[in-house]
Formats: sequence, C-alpha cells, structure tokens
Amino acid sequence: MSGTKQAKMSAVRYKARQLRFCLLFVIRVQNLILCLFMLALPFPKLYYNQGETLIGNAFSSFTGGKGANQAVACARLGAVVTMIGCVGEDAMAQQLRDALGAEGIDMHYVKTVPHKATGIAAINVTEDDNRIIFIPGENHCLLPENVLVLKHVIAASDMAMQQHEIPLETVEASIKLAHSLGIPVILNPAPASIIPSSCACLLTIGI
Repeated sequence: MSGTKQAKMSAVRYKARQLRFCLLFVIRVQNLILCLFMLALPFPKLYYNQGETLIGNAFSSFTGGKGANQAVACARLGAVVTMIGCVGEDAMAQQLRDALGAEGIDMHYVKTVPHKATGIAAINVTEDDNRIIFIPGENHCLLPENVLVLKHVIAASDMAMQQHEIPLETVEASIKLAHSLGIPVILNPAPASIIPSSCACLLTIGI
C-alpha cells in the first residue's frame, strides 16, 4: 500500500475512533411510520368524481423520523447521543421513547406535549413508487426557546445534527446557537425548505 493510501486509511480509522467517543445532540423529529403496501396507488380525483378504495397487500408499522434515524445511526456507530425534542401525550409516544431508549439514546430532554398527538407518517408503497403523508403532530411544538434554554447541553457536545421536520425558526435558532458555541452543525434540509443564507453559511455540512 502506498504512503498516501496508508495516510488516508489512518485518517479514516482516527475519525472512526473519534466518533465512538463523540457526544452528539440531535434536534429531532420522531414519528410512528405506517406503511401500506399495494399493487397500485389510488388515482387522483382528477380522474374520478368520487373516492377510490383499493385492497392492499401488507401493512407494517415502525418508529422513525429523520431526527430519530440520525440519532440511531450515530448511536450504533458508537457515539453518545442526546436528543432534544417533543413527543405527544399518547400511547405512541411511549413506543417511541422505548425504541430510542433501547438504542442507548439519552431522552432526558425530550418533553411530553399535553393534549398533542405524536407525529405520524403514512406511506403508500408500490413496487416502483410511493406517496407519503406526514402529520407533524407534536413536532411543531418544538420552539426556539425550548432549544435556547438547553444551551449548556449543546455546549457540552462535539457535534449537532438536525433536519427540517421541525419549525424552521427552531432550525435557524439552533444553528446559530451551536455555531456561537463553536459546535459543528450537520443539517439534512429535508423536507426541502429554504433557510436564510445567514444560517446556511454557518453549517459545517449540508447533506
């Protein structure tokens, strides 16, 4: 192996070791995912005057959400992960807490929002297509002040990760806070939304 390749491999191994001791915080969204598998998707109303009923092939449900997926992936790579966010006041909330807690994710800063349902994503899936309906539920209750009050948690972290399934003003506030503390920020800007250039320039990585 050439000296250049050896140096690159050493750098990769060093990064992997760093990640195993990295404290991450994730400004997150977590949902219950409902998947309905079918041969074809319903036609839009453009083609029918009335609704359409189809018979599906299978159904499955599981926990997910972009922030939750980020957190689980990092935890499985060995990082110490803390989540900041909300869950609703329903049975699904406990299911989400249990699933993420089983991955070793610190849920201490995930608050329960009274009288709110937990977010749901309903996905209609065919062999070559899908349609997703996302109901944010409690995820839109995560406000900038809920993040700013946890400055001490963010300051103790080595990296911040987030996405766009929470209010954009919360995304912007958390990016600015992390940057002011010298914390690298990774943003998955999905669902696609425009953030001000004053925030975009503060990102370490935009996926």
